[in-house]
Amino acid sequence: MTWSSTNERIASVKDGWVVAKEEGTAVVTARLNNGTIKAECTVRVGIFVTGITLSAPAVDTLEVGDARRLVATVTPLNATNRSIVWISSDPDVATVNNYGQVIATGRGKATITVITDDGELTDSCHIVVIKTEGSIALGYLFKTMLKDSVFQLKVITSPDDVSAVEGVTWLSLDTTIVKVDEGLVTAVEVGRAFITATTANGKFSARCEITVYLPMESITLSGKIAATTGEEFTVTAAITPEEAEQSVVWRVYESEAAAVVSASDQSCTFKALAPGRAIIRAESADGIYYTIHIVVVSDPASADPNLTDPNSLNAIDGSNAAKAEAYNKNGTLHLCNLEGYCAYITAITGQTKVVFEVTSPDDSRVISLPVGIYILNATGEKGRYVTKFVVR
Repeated sequence: MTWSSTNERIASVKDGWVVAKEEGTAVVTARLNNGTIKAECTVRVGIFVTGITLSAPAVDTLEVGDARRLVATVTPLNATNRSIVWISSDPDVATVNNYGQVIATGRGKATITVITDDGELTDSCHIVVIKTEGSIALGYLFKTMLKDSVFQLKVITSPDDVSAVEGVTWLSLDTTIVKVDEGLVTAVEVGRAFITATTANGKFSARCEITVYLPMESITLSGKIAATTGEEFTVTAAITPEEAEQSVVWRVYESEAAAVVSASDQSCTFKALAPGRAIIRAESADGIYYTIHIVVVSDPASADPNLTDPNSLNAIDGSNAAKAEAYNKNGTLHLCNLEGYCAYITAITGQTKVVFEVTSPDDSRVISLPVGIYILNATGEKGRYVTKFVVR
């Protein structure tokens, strides 16, 4: 039996033993009878998590009602799987949410632990919660709100029987941004302002920073539509209006084709791993609004050097290719000469409505969309086809 690897730099093989050398993809093949019988295995080498640290002292002291934000740093920064889980050893003393925000709920001691999904590496912070003569807190150090929304802030007392809470005075430090009435906060205008709560005797007070933003109206993604294995590429998000929260959460589906290397609020760098389609999704932090971008990944040897400009309309390369066409008639979308293309329909605002694959040269499908103007994007190995259609 003979063994071989398509890329010894990524993974080598000897007598069936595979050695992973660096990030990437290689195909290992075993052959019998002078190569007449063979079997293959695709080996994907990722970057493993080697450590995790918390931005907190080994022991931290809080008062009941206090909130503290812990930040976990996973190393290396380009690890393939950076997912983490937060755990409190005693939620009656201190709770922790998925974002590392700790709230002291009762006197005692608790350990906050963060665990990596890859390798189950951990780091911990010991929380000591105390009760003073009396104190109040609002449960939030900061809070984001959509314009015109409302949110109820509640006073947390320590000890529980602080009688002065009945006389709490609420105050907004900028009523043009937020107003408050008995803890009910109304977001008036885009901006930042503090809400304070003070007991009647003036002895105890607490505050919360409120950030007000507009809802997203559109997310437009830009970047290349084709990449070769091993290549890194960047997709950028443009968010409107400017007063909306200018950050998105990046995800990639069919992750065997591509993976996230690094991400910021408005751009994300990916690495092409294997031939296929990478469906990249950018969504608002609240998950209500999203759009997608499709990148076709191919091997360098088979990549088309004449792939169309991703911004061009109605353009598909190939001198012998039949003319691509798509049109809507009586609620049925007809797609001609787009077989094998991944298509998605977006509203004129950029929000993705439908995603599907074209399965035949003369495909058609019934669409159920509100009246309006829509954009059809179809991405395949020969380029991208873009056209508008109207639903009446």
